[in-house]
Amino acid sequence: MGAVESQQQDKALTNVTDSVLLDRVFLKKIALKLNIQEAEAQDIKEYLNQKGYTFSNRLLGKTPSTKILRALNKQGKSVAIKILKCNSMKDYEKNQNEFKLMKLFNSDYIIKVQELLEYRTQDKLLHFLIMERCLYDLHSQLMLMTVNQSHPDIYKICLDLIRGLQDIHNKNTVHLDIKPHNIVLGADNKWKFIDMGISNQLSTNDGYVSKLKGLTLNYCSPEQYQQFYGINKVKATKSSDTFSLGLVFLKLTGVTIPKSDVEKSKQESYNYVSFFNPKFPELNIIINQMLSQIPDQRPQLIEIEENLKKIIKSSTSSNNLSPLKQHRKNNSSVTVPIPMKSIQNPVNQDVESSFFDYKKLTPLKLRKEAQFDKKNTSFDMIDKNMLSPVKSSLNLPKMSQSDQRKQNSSQINLNKHPNIQKFALPQIQQRSSVQSVFQSAYISK
Repeated sequence: MGAVESQQQDKALTNVTDSVLLDRVFLKKIALKLNIQEAEAQDIKEYLNQKGYTFSNRLLGKTPSTKILRALNKQGKSVAIKILKCNSMKDYEKNQNEFKLMKLFNSDYIIKVQELLEYRTQDKLLHFLIMERCLYDLHSQLMLMTVNQSHPDIYKICLDLIRGLQDIHNKNTVHLDIKPHNIVLGADNKWKFIDMGISNQLSTNDGYVSKLKGLTLNYCSPEQYQQFYGINKVKATKSSDTFSLGLVFLKLTGVTIPKSDVEKSKQESYNYVSFFNPKFPELNIIINQMLSQIPDQRPQLIEIEENLKKIIKSSTSSNNLSPLKQHRKNNSSVTVPIPMKSIQNPVNQDVESSFFDYKKLTPLKLRKEAQFDKKNTSFDMIDKNMLSPVKSSLNLPKMSQSDQRKQNSSQINLNKHPNIQKFALPQIQQRSSVQSVFQSAYISK
């Protein structure tokens, strides 16, 4: 028993030693990521532990001014801790403003905040914004996206963001800093807006922002840029968020505006269409409207939402098709010319350019209904839509009794199909085999 107890004590001591080493490594990583001393990281850890939060060394996201850590609260539930630096009174007011604004919302598409903690030392002040757990931000996801990213996944992101922006605007608030860094995926698999540090609540008397607190050059609207730098008297409005979100949509399609054109696009009319990804034709129409240089010409969010729903519905119905039906849909314009060289047609000379359209046919069904004769049974088939003018303009000779018997002896029966009409043209010299025509059509489909 003594040997067993000794082994257990050695194992327990090893676990404690490993835990201490891991803790030191953990603090060193945190200090490095937060650009602080290791001793200060230890103080921050103890402060958060006192408040009931235990955080890990894994970052959920980061920007030049903020870091977001994973953590557990007192109940053992996952939360996110956003660390905000306060180097000035301006930073302090900005952080307080962000917390107050985000507390206004109870939306599935806006991150929910719980509390704002203040960590003070003699020479430093930090804010810890406790938020609901998020998985990762859109910026990191965009870096992993491939050219063949699923279209429905992208449409779903767009729809979530439009709904979130509607909830923000319904509180008479303008976000003013919409970009991939400020969009995260929640644990409920919904994309959400975060970081409302430079957001503004509009007064009831006007619909524009009187004073801007900042901007992100790559994603701000032209009027926000011009107002911030005093270039023009235009002012940012709710429509400015629509423009910024349009740039995020454009980024989701794999398009990045050249850095050399960014400032140019904020000061004059810019041709975004030349950069559009042709793989997203329907979404490009929406993006083009959102990126209008004139704010009043940008669509309403409810209109964008409805159009996105239509695109998603169309995309879903296409994905539910069987491979054969999907192939037919993508190649539905296959046509086969009818040889009409021998037909005397003094009235309608356009018959020679007539085409037989297979779009309305189901070759497999026709093959089941038709009993093909192994001999070269001769007749031509014409599209029902072209039948009336053609039939009225043709002077067809009467069939002889022998030809009639040959026709009746054929075992082919296509009368059941509503889109097919047949008649014999015995004077045609180039006879085509019905069996070969339908077989080639089936294979091509």
